[in-house]
Amino acid sequence: MGHQKVNICLVVVLGCTVSALFVLLNVIIKTKKTMASIPLDESNDSPCSSKYFPSQETVVNCSSRSLSLVDNSWFPSNTTVILLNNNALTAIENDTFRNLSKLRILDLSYNKIDRIEPRAFADVTRLERLYLEFNKLNISLLYQKLFCSLVSLVELRIIQGHSSDKGNISKHLENFKYRINNFYCLFNLTILTLDTWDENLYFDQSFQNLTKLTHLGIRGDVESVNEKSFENVNNVHFFTFSHANSMKSFDELALSKFNSLGSLSLDSVNIGLRNSLKILGPLSNTNMTSVSFKNVIQYKDDESYVFKTGEETLSGEMTKYLTTICVKHVALVDNSIYVIETNALSSTIWRQCLQSLDLSGNGILGSELALFNFHMFVNLNSGVLGIHDNDVIRYTPTGQGNFRVDIQEQLFQKGKAKFTFSHVEVPVNTTRDETRLSVDTPSKNTTRDESRLSVDTASKNTNSANLTLFLPPSVRYLDIAGFFHFFALADPISFGNGQHLKYLDLSESGVRNVHGPVIGLESVTTLLLSHNYFSDMSVTFFDSFPSVERLELADTIIDPLFMSDYSERMFQTLNNLTSLDMSQNSFNMLSKNTFAKNGKLTHLTLSANNFNSIPFDLKNTPNLIYLDMRKNTLLNIDQEIRDLFDDMVIENGNLELLISDNLISCVCQSIEFLQWIQNSLIMFDDNGNITCVDKDLRVSSTAAFKDLEEFWRHCRGVYYFYISVSLLCVLIVGFLSFFIVTKHIIVIKSILLQRLTGLKLKFASDYENGVFICCQDDMVAFSRGFLQPFLIRHKIKTLDEVEVGLAGQERARGMLRAIQTSWRVLLVFGDGFTCDPWFMISAKLAVHCTTPENPNRIMILTSRANTNRIPPQWINNVPEDNIMTVRQWELDDALRHSLLSRL
Repeated sequence: MGHQKVNICLVVVLGCTVSALFVLLNVIIKTKKTMASIPLDESNDSPCSSKYFPSQETVVNCSSRSLSLVDNSWFPSNTTVILLNNNALTAIENDTFRNLSKLRILDLSYNKIDRIEPRAFADVTRLERLYLEFNKLNISLLYQKLFCSLVSLVELRIIQGHSSDKGNISKHLENFKYRINNFYCLFNLTILTLDTWDENLYFDQSFQNLTKLTHLGIRGDVESVNEKSFENVNNVHFFTFSHANSMKSFDELALSKFNSLGSLSLDSVNIGLRNSLKILGPLSNTNMTSVSFKNVIQYKDDESYVFKTGEETLSGEMTKYLTTICVKHVALVDNSIYVIETNALSSTIWRQCLQSLDLSGNGILGSELALFNFHMFVNLNSGVLGIHDNDVIRYTPTGQGNFRVDIQEQLFQKGKAKFTFSHVEVPVNTTRDETRLSVDTPSKNTTRDESRLSVDTASKNTNSANLTLFLPPSVRYLDIAGFFHFFALADPISFGNGQHLKYLDLSESGVRNVHGPVIGLESVTTLLLSHNYFSDMSVTFFDSFPSVERLELADTIIDPLFMSDYSERMFQTLNNLTSLDMSQNSFNMLSKNTFAKNGKLTHLTLSANNFNSIPFDLKNTPNLIYLDMRKNTLLNIDQEIRDLFDDMVIENGNLELLISDNLISCVCQSIEFLQWIQNSLIMFDDNGNITCVDKDLRVSSTAAFKDLEEFWRHCRGVYYFYISVSLLCVLIVGFLSFFIVTKHIIVIKSILLQRLTGLKLKFASDYENGVFICCQDDMVAFSRGFLQPFLIRHKIKTLDEVEVGLAGQERARGMLRAIQTSWRVLLVFGDGFTCDPWFMISAKLAVHCTTPENPNRIMILTSRANTNRIPPQWINNVPEDNIMTVRQWELDDALRHSLLSRL
């Protein structure tokens, strides 16, 4: 038996142990799963937030907190990342980062640091990335061995010049020199960005120690770059140079010192496009990742400079070095290029190498035929030819008139028109609406090769398309916004090799006569068609784009009546549509079931139209999380629609509703709407501070009505005040009526019976006795000594209880008979009336004997002190006038008058 108990105990202990281990294992697993980002305990004095990540990273975020100093106690000893950017720090003291041996990343950018003490970074020997850019440091004044303790540093960004503070840049860095002791000890450095303000750019021998340096970025107003400028940084693979606005010369052989330059970027290095392309000579027949020249215009303050130098035309002679480089990505952005010669981008090398071409921000004059050249780049996956007039309008030479016509006039004056990128001459002195470029007939200036291209293209038309435009077979992104002057889609058009195209931007391209169909773009997911002319379009046009997820139709001049009738049909085949922009049209209505087939729609922009209500059924867009209804004519939003919005924000987790700049009214009738704006979970624009019109037709905002209780009182307080006063009056009248009825119930009954049944009142002559005086024993003397003699003198027959003279039941019957035979019953209440049972009985009998024929039968005589002692049920059956009070029990003149007036 004892062994069994021991075994049972062992089993129980073992089971408990296994259960505990199982629970512990579960806790560990769940902890690992949920430790994606665990906040650490923070010091009460620390303004920073700390988080631990499973990758063993401890991040302390102190950015954008207006800090002017740093305290080492803010950082746990295992910190690996510190973010102190965007503050107001002015200095980094010694030991600021003491005992942070695991720190790998330190961001001190965008502060006001002008001083770093020598041992500021002494303890962070494992630091790999240091960001000091955009402060007020003078590199030449720093401690020479400041960075030498950073033996693991691989990235240092120390550019100081704010573009918004150009006037002070030279002040802070006027004595800047790259001295041998600044960077010589950073043997593992691979990425370096820094300023230079020397007249002649030169990296001294200290940079030879940076054998691992592959990324070099410089910024500053250098005047010249010579052949030896880069001889000590020849291992750099990625080189960027920006903001050299006063550049006077850039040696054509300067880049020859780089052993294997893979990426080159010049941004606002104003040596001119022609000179920029010349420096590529040493890179001919090499392989590169990217070449980017952005805004390299020389003398850009002179808007007509490009026309004086001929740089408005990108010629084959200018690109002779560029097109010999096997480069993947080319960008010639914001360089006032208006014409591209036929051979400028023709390159057998580029056929296989080029993957993206960005010519945006220029003013290239093109037509549909320009796309014929693109199919030669078999690996091109991104092409950007978009003009976007607002980007280049600053280069308009005349400053007035039609932008494109002004440019064309100057090109024709220079005899350059025959070199337009489309190979088609553009008529002069025509407006954008009037000009229609022919794509069927080559111009008289077309070369033999160009004519053959047109013939070959026509022969390859498929699917009954009148025109086929061949795209590079790998192209996925194509931005040609504003590139075309006129692009009619009245007839079927086919895009060859368009099966991979995902992004197509045809904004501002004069697209009109939209009938189609468009063949070959079934895979496009982003289609931008804003700022075109869709006044003449087919309801089936978008059937050509079944995969579209994002569609922009802003400012397309679609007929509002057409949209109100056919909007449901227009979008019914776009089952994958998630984002739609129909702003800046004049729509005032949509057809009933618009978006019934677009259940995936999440973002919808209907701003700058004339809708006075939500123009579609929200039940058709259950996934909507963004709706822009700004600049319409909304007055209010109905309660039913508001309820649907609230359901959507609960279902989807969030909903952004923009309704500012409407005709929303902040009047009393809109109080429920204003309350909804304040209390709803929906995210409104301007944090719910929406413009509205008050009762005086003045522009106000919903913020002025935050105190809705006060607004409610202002709107409906008077109304409810009147209701309250009316109810109070009703209550008072009701109470008074009840009181009067209760006090005079017998009299009222008598009056009603007289009017309704013809009941007649009885008078004194109808009774044997005039007055029956009922009083307790201690008042008999007053009754017999004063009252009866007075009444008898006035010939009023009286009777009192003493005269009844009976006892027991006979006395009660006698009192009842005396009451019934008397015209009036006078109840005299003395101080001891409650102690006289026969008086109480007689008083009760008198009350019960009051009838409608004689409603004033009972009279009460009492002292003022006894008035409140008389039972209420008796008082209520006695008319108010029949209650007489005396100060003293004596027959004075007032009492005599009261008795005679009631008898």
